[in-house]
Amino acid sequence: MTLSFELRYEILTLEAKFDYYLDILKRARETAEIKSRGGSAETNIWVPTKDVLDIALVRMSIAKKSLEDGKRGAIIFALAAAQRELEALRYQIEGKSCLPHIKKTINVAISDIIMSINDVRKKGGSSFSL
Repeated sequence: MTLSFELRYEILTLEAKFDYYLDILKRARETAEIKSRGGSAETNIWVPTKDVLDIALVRMSIAKKSLEDGKRGAIIFALAAAQRELEALRYQIEGKSCLPHIKKTINVAISDIIMSINDVRKKGGSSFSL
């Protein structure tokens, strides 16, 4: 199935969002690495924050990989897999303690990307939905 130009553009935009948020998380992870040295979770909030960022980076990378794999085949299944991965990330960090700003940034990234995934699904038309 050949994707329309508009749909390909939306998928490229979605990939750019993944790259943007992954870059933000990587920079935050570098900061957390420096600030968490020599501390424990009880004495330094940066230690659990670093753990949350590690989880977020792995899950976001897996979701992005799903999207890249989908461009070669069934994109709708790749979008669904990416969305499931992001929802799992949201659930996984929900009960963890970390800096509120970091958790909020991760949740904003998840929401933004999931909205983009849903937009891509809608623009694909009825033949493009699950």
